[in-house]
Amino acid sequence: MVVLTKIPRDADLDALLDSKDTLPGVEDVGDVFVFAPGDKADVVLTGKLTPGRYVMLCFIVDPDDMNHEPRVAKGMKADFIIE
Repeated sequence: MVVLTKIPRDADLDALLDSKDTLPGVEDVGDVFVFAPGDKADVVLTGKLTPGRYVMLCFIVDPDDMNHEPRVAKGMKADFIIE
């Protein structure tokens, strides 16, 4: 699953990811599920993103990963700001 989330501009992204609680100012915007290796999916936002900071996180686990860690734990994340 790939998730798009709005976060506070001054948030420490690693601290947010380490937290087990939903913190103030964090808002899930959308997600997409990928079902099998090699599958492709397009994400279409039907509304405008409001100004702020967003992060895309990949929670897909590689089938050959012995530790079963999602890709976000290996750095597959990206944040961006919309003015």
